[in-house]
Amino acid sequence: MLFLGKNKSNSSVNDNKQKTQPPFSTLDKNITFICNAFNDTNDFKMNSIIFQGKKGKVIYLETITDTEKIEQNVFIPLTKASEKDQLKDMIVNVDFEISMDLKDTINALLKGSCALLFEDEKRTYLFNVPPKKGPRCPGTRK
Repeated sequence: MLFLGKNKSNSSVNDNKQKTQPPFSTLDKNITFICNAFNDTNDFKMNSIIFQGKKGKVIYLETITDTEKIEQNVFIPLTKASEKDQLKDMIVNVDFEISMDLKDTINALLKGSCALLFEDEKRTYLFNVPPKKGPRCPGTRK
């Protein structure tokens, strides 16, 4: 999947569309891979979390993601969860999907979503948080 850069040849674009990057077995490797894709930008933010005894990270791009909605709809419900609560029961105000491809995770982050990764899990939870609303152009309607 092509997500950050331009390729000059059509065969490279087709090759990139078919290649995936399954998550690694450690949280640190997954975070490093994603962080490197964004060239260690200061916009890349992480919050640590523990859910059902598992160490995890909520990640997002600060300038395009509505951080208030992440806090209210993802981070707070997860921190208040008990050991028996299931993820699908805790996150009820935003849609989410599970990805088995770190490149899909990167593309979702570029669209304003946030992602949740756990130690020893080879999947990413992608939360479709509406992106931050930018300034409106003069003369446009609400």
